[in-house]
Amino acid sequence: MASAPHRRSLLYPWHTRFGTGSHVGNLPTPRWLFYHYLILCSGAVQSPLPYDDIAVYLDYHALLWNRVRGVNTDPGHVTGRLNMSASGVNGTTITWTSSNPAVINESGFITRPYDDTVVTVTAVVSRGAETSNPREFVVTVPAALCKGFFHHCNEKDIEKAQL
Repeated sequence: MASAPHRRSLLYPWHTRFGTGSHVGNLPTPRWLFYHYLILCSGAVQSPLPYDDIAVYLDYHALLWNRVRGVNTDPGHVTGRLNMSASGVNGTTITWTSSNPAVINESGFITRPYDDTVVTVTAVVSRGAETSNPREFVVTVPAALCKGFFHHCNEKDIEKAQL
């Protein structure tokens, strides 16, 4: 009786697939890929990763518009607070800077300007001696509808609000 050909399955031991060599050409697997696989399989990080470079890599690539946007849906029309957290899930420190702190400060709070303003928000992820490249988000903050605290809206502002 002929046996079925051997196929790798999910039950195949993980250390033979991701330990000293991979299944393609028996090449060594980088440790960041190994930890990335473990994090994806576990679903959550229970403790910070032991290597600074891996933690910085993962938290840098987790900085996406969907996580930073807060209540906003479009980077071309930002009216609500941005989610600019100071730390990442893997024990990293995230330093935020803004090209116009009067409009968007380092905490993500928005002050609507008198005219539409384009602001570049930059994040740098670091832990220990490891530092990432800057990750930039270019957003547009629309003008405030009514200018001034005690002023009433004029006809131009009302027309702009109806558009």
